[in-house]
Amino acid sequence: MFLFVAVAMTALALGCLLYPLLRSSLASGSATTDSLQVLREQARELDLALKEGSLTAPVHAEARDELRRRVSEELAAPPKAHPDRQQRLLAGILALFIPVVAAGLYYHLGSPAALAVASQERDFGGPQHQISAADVSTLVQGLSDRMRREPANADGWYMLARSYTAIGRYQDAVLAYERLLVLVPDDSAVLADYADVLATLKGGSLEGKPEQLVLQALALNPKDVKALALAGNAAYQKGDAANARRHWEQLLHLTPGDSAIHQGTLASLASLKGRASPAGKAAVNDAPAPRDATRALTGTVTLAPELASEAAPGDTVFIFARAAKGPRAPLAVKRITVAQLPYTFALDDSQAMAPSLTLSSASEVVVTARVSRSGSATPVKGDLEGRSAAVRPDAQSLTVRIDSRI
Repeated sequence: MFLFVAVAMTALALGCLLYPLLRSSLASGSATTDSLQVLREQARELDLALKEGSLTAPVHAEARDELRRRVSEELAAPPKAHPDRQQRLLAGILALFIPVVAAGLYYHLGSPAALAVASQERDFGGPQHQISAADVSTLVQGLSDRMRREPANADGWYMLARSYTAIGRYQDAVLAYERLLVLVPDDSAVLADYADVLATLKGGSLEGKPEQLVLQALALNPKDVKALALAGNAAYQKGDAANARRHWEQLLHLTPGDSAIHQGTLASLASLKGRASPAGKAAVNDAPAPRDATRALTGTVTLAPELASEAAPGDTVFIFARAAKGPRAPLAVKRITVAQLPYTFALDDSQAMAPSLTLSSASEVVVTARVSRSGSATPVKGDLEGRSAAVRPDAQSLTVRIDSRI
């Protein structure tokens, strides 16, 4: 599609430039041809008049001589032919020059690998974006070769690092981020992305260098969305519910209410309810008490056997209910680990995140279970997920099977 659009736009640009040049040339030739045709018609009329006797021979001869002179002048006149040839030559040069220059500029300034990586991030292997892993690796390798030729290109290194991350080459991504940080040591977005890759290599743990990078990013930009999310995760992993809440509440103010990260942050905050802080003080539970214990939604979450090898026992599992129609905010959330699967759950109004968003307030809900390797409630590529059909908020013995990849 990109190549088709690029060729179409180039053709349109050429058409706008070449049409006036070629039209004036054709119009010039056409005007000369029309003039000669008129002179031929006049010559035939003179011959007919002589034959009919309306013209004398001397007058006819004089008129024919005049016509011959005008034909000679018309044929000898093409000083216009030189400009026409110049215009056609210019049109030919433009027809070759513009596509070659456009392709050359894109080769030096563009990032062809970004197209493949973007497509792979949207739906790698899907029916609408069938691009093989070998194709993506080839394009990313091309970008890597380009970085060897342009070691000071910070934007190129950032694209390469993110490309490696997108295709799961995390060790290569780490090397690219380390090279990038030499060029831009004070970029909060780069620091946060680097911390995320390091945490991925550590099985989702932010302890140590990843947390240091996150704190460094927040020192540079206290409103960096990714750094705030990771800082909350780091605090949560250490059992520091107070700091996790502080970071995530800041994040809520910086993200749109209908965004995935906002909804994921709400779910993360809900999981803090009742969790102890390092000082031993329980985190405040601001959810309302259940109005009716019989309104609990119950069921079992299982993990499909074919995906079991992709989940570690310590990976986090979020179980949450959302309204089938209406706001996308979770109405009730439960947090467990893969080691606890299969797990029998119960969701009710006590797990609500706001008094106005309760399980019992919805007519129908969908229950989702998601395995998060990073421990974040925000869904990311590679997470495992399963969901139920729309059910009543007091449905019993529901089964949710985690059987797909995000």
